[in-house]
Amino acid sequence: MQETLKDYYDKFNKLIQEIRLLDISWDEKTEFLKDIAQDLIAEVVEIDSSDSFIRKSFNL
Repeated sequence: MQETLKDYYDKFNKLIQEIRLLDISWDEKTEFLKDIAQDLIAEVVEIDSSDSFIRKSFNL
């Protein structure tokens, strides 16, 4: 069975729920999620995540 975008969305939401439970500050959680988002965007659009257009477009 091929995974759908909804399957990936559900996995991502599960990850977010698990991160919420971590015993770290909200600032650390936020930075961690920003790093994950930046990596995901870079992989999906196949552009280096340091690209200023990507960083501006996604407010990273």
